Amino acid sequence: MFLFTLSYQIVGFVFYFVIAYVVWKFRKTAFKSSFFHLILLGFILNFTTFLNSFLSLRLPMFTKTTGFLAPFFLQFTKEHSQKWLCIPHALHFAFAYGQYNFNFGVCLNRWTIIKFNNFETRWKAYFWVFIVVTIGIPAALVVPILLNTSYYSQNEYWNTFYIDSTFGRKNIYMILTPYLAVVTGVNIYMNISSYRKMIELAKSGFSVPDKRFLVISFYVFTVDMFLTTLSVANCTILNFQPFTDNLTVLSWIAFCTPFASDVLTFCSPLLTFTMCHSVSVTASKMKRRNMVPAPDEVYPVPAVMSQTIGVSIFRENK
Repeated sequence: MFLFTLSYQIVGFVFYFVIAYVVWKFRKTAFKSSFFHLILLGFILNFTTFLNSFLSLRLPMFTKTTGFLAPFFLQFTKEHSQKWLCIPHALHFAFAYGQYNFNFGVCLNRWTIIKFNNFETRWKAYFWVFIVVTIGIPAALVVPILLNTSYYSQNEYWNTFYIDSTFGRKNIYMILTPYLAVVTGVNIYMNISSYRKMIELAKSGFSVPDKRFLVISFYVFTVDMFLTTLSVANCTILNFQPFTDNLTVLSWIAFCTPFASDVLTFCSPLLTFTMCHSVSVTASKMKRRNMVPAPDEVYPVPAVMSQTIGVSIFRENK
């Protein structure tokens, strides 16, 4: 299972790197929209999340208590842990918050561009504020983990390991879950509001790619709801223990968590490639010719655009 997940993750990040490279290469010409700035930020965030999760989530989860790497994790039990382990543990949850902030930023970017005039210039002028918020809020929320001791414990259901904290998993999720629930609720509102605005534009005589936008809205809604559901379930079980076999339910939630994280990670590049014609065409040309295409071969992106699918939403029918 570990090799399977590692295989598709490597392929996924190679694909992600190609998309990020294409956007970076033409960031001052075809891809100068603030949406594409978010794509680059997302690549950095998701890649660092992936690297950190190896120590905090994936390796422990796929290591049996009698396995080859078991002696390493057994060095850091609750009785013999070291202070430095709280850093990757805190980063694990900080990156989780950061991924949600990034998803929120994409929805906010799309919503403000569609709902208000001339908001693109504000995004470019104050993009640094979004970066500070994306990093600053998670950093503040994980301080309790840093102030406590992290260690590896054994999952009796799967006979594997997981990282825990003297702060308490239930306390961690009591902080995490409300935050994710609020962000998800706001994301749903912004997606619905944006879609309604696009319907209004279509009725006013504008050409709007509403079908593709509806697919994007539903996909974002599904990803957010699934991940929030996992967090709510974790928080509920840890604090109220509503099931007769809470360990089994928690173990299956833990099993689903890295796959849910992968969905959130690769959502952005996949949707960008499939829905943004300019990115997919430019990447295809670079792959076929093994070279950077000439400037006139790069499909331009309209200045005012749908911030998820990268095509003009204000192009009047002629």
